[in-house]
Amino acid sequence: MTNRIWSTYQLAIFAWGVAVDSVRNLIIQAFAGTGKTTTMVELVNRMPEAKVLCCAFAKKNQLDLQGKLTRDGAEARTFNSLGLAACVRYMGLSYQNRGQTMNSGRAMAIAEAVCGIEAPRDMVKLVAKLSAKGKHVLPGVETRERLEVEGKAAKAAGNMARADELRAQWHAAPQVEMEALAQEHELEPDEEWEADGWNTARVAKLALAAMELARTAHTLKHGKLYDALSPLDRCSVDGDDQCYLPVVNKWVSPRYNAVVVDECQDTSPVQLRLARGLLIPGGRFIAVGDRFQAIYRFRGADASSMDKLLANANQNGGCIELTLPETYRCGKAIVAEAARLVPGYIAHESNAAGEVRSIPYGKLSEQAEPGDFVLSRSNAPLAAACLKLWKAGKRAKVEGKAMGEGLLALVAKLKAKSIPDFLEKLTAWEERECARAEKAAKTEEQAQAKCEAIADKAECLRFLVDGLSGLPELTARINNLFADTMKRADGSEQDEPVDPPVVLMTVHKAKGLETDRVFMLDDTFGKASKKKGATAQTIQDELFIRYVAVTRAKKTLVHVIGLEDGPAPRPTVHETKVAEAAQVTGETLQQVAAAIAATRQLMEKDSSPALADALKQLEEKHARLTQAKA
Repeated sequence: MTNRIWSTYQLAIFAWGVAVDSVRNLIIQAFAGTGKTTTMVELVNRMPEAKVLCCAFAKKNQLDLQGKLTRDGAEARTFNSLGLAACVRYMGLSYQNRGQTMNSGRAMAIAEAVCGIEAPRDMVKLVAKLSAKGKHVLPGVETRERLEVEGKAAKAAGNMARADELRAQWHAAPQVEMEALAQEHELEPDEEWEADGWNTARVAKLALAAMELARTAHTLKHGKLYDALSPLDRCSVDGDDQCYLPVVNKWVSPRYNAVVVDECQDTSPVQLRLARGLLIPGGRFIAVGDRFQAIYRFRGADASSMDKLLANANQNGGCIELTLPETYRCGKAIVAEAARLVPGYIAHESNAAGEVRSIPYGKLSEQAEPGDFVLSRSNAPLAAACLKLWKAGKRAKVEGKAMGEGLLALVAKLKAKSIPDFLEKLTAWEERECARAEKAAKTEEQAQAKCEAIADKAECLRFLVDGLSGLPELTARINNLFADTMKRADGSEQDEPVDPPVVLMTVHKAKGLETDRVFMLDDTFGKASKKKGATAQTIQDELFIRYVAVTRAKKTLVHVIGLEDGPAPRPTVHETKVAEAAQVTGETLQQVAAAIAATRQLMEKDSSPALADALKQLEEKHARLTQAKA
């Protein structure tokens, strides 16, 4: 134990830790910059349990935790290392021969086996990527567990019709959820592949088959799938297998008296199951995190994991939730800004005053300096802002290697011969992909979100192509913009280490980072929550994203107002269709009737929910005008 002065919030947490007869489960709601790691380490060092496990995401975090744990019997491990240990034990693998244990090509080999040798390479890759996502989310598993309970209750009540209905849902759940996962992560076949029979349903079905083969490949003795895989591919693991295989094969052995999960709000379903499985019956489970920073749903994290744990824990030994609301990181003015988003967030009395101010977009390149962050909700404004900083002679880079790779892949796919040809094909691609997204979406909100992501990618390329004479320049610009290595103002690589550049990134990239001064591109935030029909989940997601952005700043937060430099943001194809269909220039029956006819004509080619909603509004207006005329 240290001699430092602990806050009353921290002392309450420590009191729970030493009271062995307390409720078995604890959730620590730790706001941004509130000393979460320090508190967690002190809690573990005071707990009386013989064996305590701290689960961390990355090796860096694990080493940091392990170095601070001073008591015997406490250890910090990454989720992957815990899972790999079980794989080594049950599959007969070896730590010493890592090349025969870890196999980065296994997912592709398994996808090839389930797809068949005639399958197009692009579709095999799609199946491999989707199965990898599935290993973190476990499509259908949680739903099936719930349906089994409901089915038993229906049978006990003699309601066999309901039991049969639940059984049908049980069988359909993995496929339904895997298709939804493909849509969410943009892992659906392009239109040209659909014409060849490669639709989302087929890819999802094969991805589920790939997950099952990954689970059982090491047990195969003969057969078609056995022959399709090499000995290495049959008995090895990749990064996505490390947690997945132990959980689905029930290889997780309870051996810890207490388990602590750090950054619980970002854990995936498979990680949570792995951690819970390591806890001995009657042991204590501690989840530490900030539910208001749960912004990784797109990556497989369960945004409601802390609330689910709370509900589950109340049924298994009871649960108490304690908070760490007092931040030591951010200036008081910044904390006040964040508290308007998430009430209960407070600054420690010793924190500096801090500063929150606003500037017009035109001042960004003048005021941003090395070490500053520029944060945006989407990628396209970052590309434009980075180019503006380059022109001002300042070092700047966009964090997002995957985004850069995606843009390069799209440039190659369009096969344009010139810049004008590229822009024409880009617009056609945007319209085509948005139409497909609207057709596949199950809700208006899903359609909007998908079309916005498509528009963001297209708009990013329009910004980047501005002022260029050829496509090779565009490729070079993308490489420079999203490069991992430092660039000079002219785009050439730096040979020697330099001061940190101005770093531009989306909020998702910035999570876990902090700096003295942060510039927020305000006009990029909150758009989804302002859309008509936005759900409570969407509104919550946008609020959490803004909270994460605000709390990256330690001393100064600068709101950047407007995005007037560069091309004006174009409405998405989806927004344009809705606006065209819904627009009524007058209040005469003839004009409204004409608008209804035009909308119905549009719906012959596009039956999206948005157009249906527009038609309904027009028909209601027509009825009101008819009544008024009468």
